Amino acid sequence: MYMPSNNAIMDITARKYKFIEEFMKIISPEKIEKLELLEDVLHSDLPTQEDEYILTQEQKAELDRREARHLSGESKSHSWDEVKQRLILNHGLQTGN
Repeated sequence: MYMPSNNAIMDITARKYKFIEEFMKIISPEKIEKLELLEDVLHSDLPTQEDEYILTQEQKAELDRREARHLSGESKSHSWDEVKQRLILNHGLQTGN
C-alpha cells in the first residue's frame, strides 16, 4: 500500500489552503452564505432510499392535482433553456450547458 511522505502530505495540504485562500479573495460574502446553506443541505440527514420518502395523503393529492393540471395544459411549464436564462438574469448564476 502506497503511503505518501510527510513532505508530500504537507505539500498537498499547503496547496489546498492556498486554493481556499485565493477562492476567498474572489467570492462575495453573499455567495459564501449560499455555499454554507448548500453545505448544510448536503450534510443534513435526508433519506437515502426512495422508499424512505413518506408522503401524507394531502401531499399525494397535491402532486396528483399538479400532474393533472400539467397534463391538461392548464399549468405553464418551462423549457430548460428558459429556466437557465432566468437563473442567469435573476441570480447571476451560470450553468454548465
